[in-house]
Amino acid sequence: MAEFLVEHPTTSWEALNNGAVFYSRRHLYQMQWNLSSVGGGSDLSGYIVAGARFGGPIAIMRDNTKLIALGRTTFTKPVIQVFSSSGVHLATINWELSKVVSLGWTSSEQLVVLNEDGQYRLYDLQGTYRSFSLGSEAAETGVMDAKIFEAGLVALTGQMSFLE
Repeated sequence: MAEFLVEHPTTSWEALNNGAVFYSRRHLYQMQWNLSSVGGGSDLSGYIVAGARFGGPIAIMRDNTKLIALGRTTFTKPVIQVFSSSGVHLATINWELSKVVSLGWTSSEQLVVLNEDGQYRLYDLQGTYRSFSLGSEAAETGVMDAKIFEAGLVALTGQMSFLE
């Protein structure tokens, strides 16, 4: 009779919070994206990243506030790359407006891109967009920070007031 040694299911789990919580990580596939094509380095720390819910698309843009080592990277206008959840390239959006403050996704998988002048665009996965504005206060004082939710956004203006 042959004996089979079966590994206990929890032996590969990792501890968090001093052992109060455990998780198991399983490698499903290798991401197919080429981050060097976006120009922010080889890991996600040099990017503004927004992932849609339920394993939907991922938008990535180089974060211009982070320093990167100069190499063969050419500096052009900002580019937003959209990938599937497995890293397959879906779309490229050339950004021609002022500095991007925040990226996010709506519940209907439209990419929201908000700039420092209070203008934002809703992109579909084909790259077509509709433009909107947060109004004159955002245009005059600028947008300092923002949080984009599935059903809207909240922006902090240069006068330290919130716009919804």
